[in-house]
Amino acid sequence: MCPYCNKASFYSPRDLERHIRIHTGEKPYRCQHCSYRARLKAHMKSHLLRIHGFAESAKVGGHGVSQVAQVTQHSQDTSL
Repeated sequence: MCPYCNKASFYSPRDLERHIRIHTGEKPYRCQHCSYRARLKAHMKSHLLRIHGFAESAKVGGHGVSQVAQVTQHSQDTSL
Protein backbone atom coordinates (compact mmCIF):
# COMPACT_ATOMS: atom_id res chain seq x y z
CA MET A 1 0.00 0.00 0.00
CA CYS A 2 1.28 3.46 -0.87
CA PRO A 3 2.10 5.36 2.33
CA TYR A 4 1.29 8.66 0.58
CA CYS A 5 -2.11 8.08 -1.07
CA ASN A 6 -3.14 4.65 0.30
CA LYS A 7 -3.42 3.13 -3.18
CA ALA A 8 -3.36 -0.60 -2.53
CA SER A 9 -3.40 -2.38 -5.88
CA PHE A 10 0.06 -3.01 -7.31
CA TYR A 11 1.16 -6.04 -9.31
CA SER A 12 4.58 -6.17 -7.68
CA PRO A 13 6.71 -4.42 -5.06
CA ARG A 14 8.63 -2.84 -7.97
CA ASP A 15 5.40 -1.22 -9.21
CA LEU A 16 4.86 0.27 -5.75
CA GLU A 17 8.46 1.55 -5.74
CA ARG A 18 7.93 3.29 -9.11
CA HIS A 19 4.57 4.70 -7.92
CA ILE A 20 6.12 6.22 -4.79
CA ARG A 21 8.48 8.26 -7.01
CA ILE A 22 5.43 10.26 -8.12
CA HIS A 23 5.04 11.50 -4.55
CA THR A 24 8.72 11.90 -3.64
CA GLY A 25 9.87 13.46 -6.92
CA GLU A 26 12.81 11.04 -7.11
CA LYS A 27 14.30 10.82 -10.61
CA PRO A 28 17.03 8.16 -10.50
CA TYR A 29 17.75 8.06 -14.25
CA ARG A 30 20.19 10.78 -15.36
CA CYS A 31 21.01 11.72 -18.96
CA GLN A 32 24.75 11.63 -19.58
CA HIS A 33 24.41 14.26 -22.33
CA CYS A 34 22.41 17.00 -20.57
CA SER A 35 20.78 17.83 -17.24
CA TYR A 36 17.56 15.84 -17.88
CA ARG A 37 16.49 13.39 -15.18
CA ALA A 38 13.68 10.84 -15.40
CA ARG A 39 11.46 8.97 -12.98
CA LEU A 40 11.16 5.94 -15.27
CA LYS A 41 13.67 4.14 -17.50
CA ALA A 42 11.17 4.32 -20.39
CA HIS A 43 11.11 8.12 -20.09
CA MET A 44 14.91 8.21 -20.32
CA LYS A 45 14.92 5.96 -23.40
CA SER A 46 12.39 8.24 -25.07
CA HIS A 47 14.44 11.34 -24.16
CA LEU A 48 17.66 9.84 -25.54
CA LEU A 49 16.03 9.02 -28.86
CA ARG A 50 13.93 12.17 -29.22
CA ILE A 51 16.46 14.79 -28.01
CA HIS A 52 19.87 13.27 -28.68
CA GLY A 53 19.12 10.81 -31.50
CA PHE A 54 20.43 7.84 -29.53
CA ALA A 55 19.00 4.34 -29.44
CA GLU A 56 19.54 3.10 -25.87
CA SER A 57 20.89 -0.43 -25.67
CA ALA A 58 21.39 -1.31 -22.01
CA LYS A 59 20.99 0.23 -18.59
CA VAL A 60 20.42 3.96 -18.05
CA GLY A 61 21.03 6.53 -15.34
CA GLY A 62 22.99 5.90 -12.19
CA HIS A 63 22.55 2.18 -12.81
CA GLY A 64 25.35 1.90 -15.39
CA VAL A 65 24.94 3.50 -18.79
CA SER A 66 26.00 1.77 -21.95
CA GLN A 67 27.40 3.83 -24.79
CA VAL A 68 24.94 3.89 -27.68
CA ALA A 69 25.03 4.35 -31.45
CA GLN A 70 23.61 7.44 -33.09
CA VAL A 71 20.60 6.41 -35.14
CA THR A 72 20.33 9.79 -36.84
CA GLN A 73 23.81 9.63 -38.35
CA HIS A 74 23.24 6.09 -39.61
CA SER A 75 19.97 7.14 -41.25
CA GLN A 76 21.68 10.05 -42.98
CA ASP A 77 24.58 7.88 -44.19
CA THR A 78 22.33 5.17 -45.64
CA SER A 79 20.08 7.62 -47.47
CA LEU A 80 22.92 9.07 -49.56
